[in-house]
Amino acid sequence: MGAGHGSWIPFLLSSAPLSVASLLDETSFQAAVIGGAPVVWTVFGALVSLPDGVKGRRLIQLMILLQYASGLALIGAATGFGELAHMLDMLRISPEVVVAWAVVYLGGQLILWWQIVRRGEPGPD
Repeated sequence: MGAGHGSWIPFLLSSAPLSVASLLDETSFQAAVIGGAPVVWTVFGALVSLPDGVKGRRLIQLMILLQYASGLALIGAATGFGELAHMLDMLRISPEVVVAWAVVYLGGQLILWWQIVRRGEPGPD
């Protein structure tokens, strides 16, 4: 794994909870690698675009927080958190891929949360 950086963390975090399939078998691993993150973030984007009240907004926020928690749990389960030390070493040696992933991932998170907050603001009368 690693897409050039040798770490599972970006994959497990970006595609959680679907990345749990990567722990099952080779076919599930391939499906999770190819489709995990796009499916997860397409669903979140679609949910944010739906017109729904405060309850819907709170549900989306809860789902995103659960996605973060499941990603961290998968990192712990799959790598025993030793992967964090490895990723820090990779950041010192060759940071390009990890930094690019982090910028895209965190940028996407900022846009998603901004859309959720903006959705809760009252519209023009």
